[in-house]
Amino acid sequence: PLTWSLGAFCLLHQFAGGLGMYFLARRWTGNNLAGAVAGLAFAFNGLTQHCLMWPNNIAALGCLPWVWLLARRAWQEGGRWIGGAALMGGTQMLSGAPEIILLSWLMLSAIALLDLLETRKEGSEITASPRQIILRFGSVVGLISLLAAPQLLPFMDMLAHSPRTGE
Repeated sequence: PLTWSLGAFCLLHQFAGGLGMYFLARRWTGNNLAGAVAGLAFAFNGLTQHCLMWPNNIAALGCLPWVWLLARRAWQEGGRWIGGAALMGGTQMLSGAPEIILLSWLMLSAIALLDLLETRKEGSEITASPRQIILRFGSVVGLISLLAAPQLLPFMDMLAHSPRTGE
């Protein structure tokens, strides 16, 4: 039944978001406890709890830490991570929650910029060159755009033909 399955859908995305934040924080800090605290805080904060009312928002929020984790690995390491980041980013894009998607990509752009600045320092942990980071980041964005095009292009066409004069 819809009432049961919709609740399960929302809770599974809440769980997936918390699990993704655990892996993201564990990767960034190297500490399991920090990952566990971050995962619990992400899964049970007020915004996530509030988003349980809207399936598209909780789906996008559940994808957010996975997008951050995979996209950063994609521009740092390349290879298979580019495809994984594109699939997860496309999934988030198709959830239809523009505010959360915008938050994800503004934050990712800021992190990519910080990584670009980090590559200029001596003894940097980032092994990718600035050119590789830019090309890989662009590849992920391009692949996500291609994956989301079947949904976004008809919407853009409808938007172009809809009257917005207020008359």
